Amino acid sequence: MIRVGTPQQWFSVLPSTASQQTWVPLPEGCASSVVGGISDCGDSRGVWPFESEESNGFQTSKSSTWQAIGLYELFIEEHLGLDGNGLFGYDSVGLGESGPLTEHQVVGGVATPNYWLGLLGLGANYTNFSEDERPSSLLRTLKDEGNITSLSYGYTAGAPYSVGSGVLAVIDSTVPDLWLPQAWCDLFEDAFGLRYVEETGRYLVDDEKHMELQRLQPTLTFALGASITGGTVTRFDLPYAAFDLQGQYPVFPNATRYFPIRRAENDSQYTIGRVFLQEAYLTVDSERGIFNISQAKFSNPMPPADLVAILPPDAADSTPGSSPTTIGDSQAAESGLSGGAIGGIVVGAVGALVILAALMFWWLRRRRTRSQLRKWPDAEPAEQSAENPPLPKYGGELGGSPANVSELSDGKTRADTASPMSRHEAASATPLSEAAGREKYEAEGSNTFSEADGTQRFEAEGSTPMHEAAGTPRFEVQGDTRQAVHEAEGSTPRAIYELSAS
Repeated sequence: MIRVGTPQQWFSVLPSTASQQTWVPLPEGCASSVVGGISDCGDSRGVWPFESEESNGFQTSKSSTWQAIGLYELFIEEHLGLDGNGLFGYDSVGLGESGPLTEHQVVGGVATPNYWLGLLGLGANYTNFSEDERPSSLLRTLKDEGNITSLSYGYTAGAPYSVGSGVLAVIDSTVPDLWLPQAWCDLFEDAFGLRYVEETGRYLVDDEKHMELQRLQPTLTFALGASITGGTVTRFDLPYAAFDLQGQYPVFPNATRYFPIRRAENDSQYTIGRVFLQEAYLTVDSERGIFNISQAKFSNPMPPADLVAILPPDAADSTPGSSPTTIGDSQAAESGLSGGAIGGIVVGAVGALVILAALMFWWLRRRRTRSQLRKWPDAEPAEQSAENPPLPKYGGELGGSPANVSELSDGKTRADTASPMSRHEAASATPLSEAAGREKYEAEGSNTFSEADGTQRFEAEGSTPMHEAAGTPRFEVQGDTRQAVHEAEGSTPRAIYELSAS
């Protein structure tokens, strides 16, 4: 915002890194022959009311300090086809509401719609009207009068599309979507051309827009920090491919391309779901009450696994209150959030009893379904013996009466299809039983994950090992709770670690 003339006339202008002059609109630029009679022409061109009346531009005749020079070409963007003429002269120019006021500055009045808003030139060059007339730029005058220390400036155009302040949100891998304030969703809708469907509460992407987004490959940047305003943040870049998803039944009757954001009704629903965790790596140490989240790295080929145990606080070489041990690439983890950020992002995202940390590659190999509990509701419990002792009873993560955990394998081989398989587990009084064909092996090796008791146990099916810490109970939600685990065909073995909260 600048002030021009005496008395002062106000204008909202754009900074120009290509010019050293001050340009403001003229009333002639709002003539019907130029713009077709737009009712709010002056306001849309950044002209403020003058003498309590609407104004369409700089009224030179009402400024007592105006000194006309003449008409000159507007050449700064001529190479882009943006040309025209301007009425130039000298007048006073002030910055902001109470900023410095400089006299005898070059002011150009423009009527062409090629320059709809006025300009504040940031250049330091002189203007050559003739060999004898080379007035200083505004920047040079500000320096000469002691208002600035040097002929320098800094500038950013700002980000009106940015959401600005943040919100407290839960990191929850249970749900796929990002649950955000509606104002944020509106920004996504405008930027990506999404279509909101009330019946499903989802945003859809049509084929034409999808092809355009694939061509443009935009990147979305999320900033996570310990506070919703200010402080240190960690930035995560998510490509459009992370949001290029297809949903099907029961949300849609058939495969439908959608954008995984949802409108939160209130702040209790703000949630960061799995779509974000596709590009981030989360490590949680519930015994110390700290966690780390970092940008995930996917190199091709993937480097060899380098697992480092997170020791309990009472371990001999563990320091209470220390930062969580890095798992995997140390450089990636160093960019993550510190333990103090847990109150700023996670609000009850981690269960109180057990933390299941699954270390996996980009896509996971499909796991065979364990759906026999529904097929054979009358299945008899396995006979209890010394080799098959009854499991202790524990309460579920979400409450309910104590129950054992039962697992029944359907005995099928791995499916070589593209459709995901599901794994179903339910709490009952049935001890842990496994169908024939699964052998158990116990061995020591360097590629193990040790718990506080230092015991390793390996269960292997064929050549695919599954590692579980010996003696560690698994807590499941009592009832008909199902968890789908999808694994990409042909990937390397996946290790599942269960940490007991002591």
